[in-house]
Amino acid sequence: MKKIFLFFVALLFFVNNFAFAGDLAPQDLNLQEKKKITFIYIHGSNDFSGKKRLEFRKHFDEQVKNMHPYMMKAFNQDELTRTQFLKNGEFEINPEPVIFYWGDKSFQEVVNLDDNLSVASIFSPKLPQIVRGTFAHCLHDAVWVQKYQNMAQIIDELHVLVKNEIDKGNKVVLLGYSAGSFITYEYFLNKFISLNPEEIVPEEKLAELNITKSQLRPTCLDALMEAGVVSLNIGGKYAPNPVKEQLLANLSLLNDKTASACFADNTIKGVINFASPLALFYSEISDSKSDLNFLSKLMYKHIIETDTFWLTVNYAEDPLGFPSSKNISREELNKLSGFNISPSGGFVYDKSDARAFRSFITAHLAYWTTQKRFTKAVIEAYNKGFANMYGEPSEL
Repeated sequence: MKKIFLFFVALLFFVNNFAFAGDLAPQDLNLQEKKKITFIYIHGSNDFSGKKRLEFRKHFDEQVKNMHPYMMKAFNQDELTRTQFLKNGEFEINPEPVIFYWGDKSFQEVVNLDDNLSVASIFSPKLPQIVRGTFAHCLHDAVWVQKYQNMAQIIDELHVLVKNEIDKGNKVVLLGYSAGSFITYEYFLNKFISLNPEEIVPEEKLAELNITKSQLRPTCLDALMEAGVVSLNIGGKYAPNPVKEQLLANLSLLNDKTASACFADNTIKGVINFASPLALFYSEISDSKSDLNFLSKLMYKHIIETDTFWLTVNYAEDPLGFPSSKNISREELNKLSGFNISPSGGFVYDKSDARAFRSFITAHLAYWTTQKRFTKAVIEAYNKGFANMYGEPSEL
């Protein structure tokens, strides 16, 4: 009898607990199933010389390991980033950062460069030789990574890393330090679904092929290139395939190429570029006649319309930190871009007035040693960028 009594007590306990679980609100259940946002850190130039270049990865790993807890804490403690970025607890920042390392790609070229520097040391005075070697190692990778064939390889490898996070169900934020900001820019420019094919292929050419706008889905620049719909000519212009039959056949490949070569909306939540000389190395962005200017405007338009943020944070003392743009109002943005932008949570903002309280000699490296100050500047940039586009949160 006692065993029967205990059985019924246990059964009643099980049923009550099952009912309680069934009564939980969806948001309560989600507390155990928060979606993660993974921060992917991208380094700048590998300025280590000789065999020491192979030690650079360990060095960068340590920098990220020290930085990431500060970044997490800053985003978790700020009211706006909790509500707007983390969506009131729907998301959490992945405590495990991901490192995208590309510093070994130019190893052999730098070995050859060191050989040339050794030749110069035979006849060069000591001080010019020291300066020559310093400039060579500091600037080599920044120049190397801009070459089309090098950048194409790097952003394809980054895309594999991003897709791996997306396949896990995670969202992504990209952080580009120094020349790493070139990679975040090129990745978005080439992989972000921000283009309608007719913006690259003239409508009259599509009409000749009996193709209407409704038949073409939004895509990215890399998909157009991989499908053979457009190519980059020697003048830096993107031109549609001039052979009518090939163009028609290649357009039929575009949807499949879009699925593999592009990243979809709402998968990358933001970009943080810091210590960025992007405006110096990509000055043609400001040339209204260049394709890069047009494509960048489309990219930024799509960022603003898809709840994505794009921040540039530079220390004022950093001689290599260049402001990427002026911070302008929504009305000015529409006027200057020539587009009718419909903001939907996204924004672009530059904060190049952050202070490191370091000399200009050390300021470019100071982001990694002043983590608390730097991450505070990132949060300030996020808040000011959001307010610049949408007004203060209290006004919404």
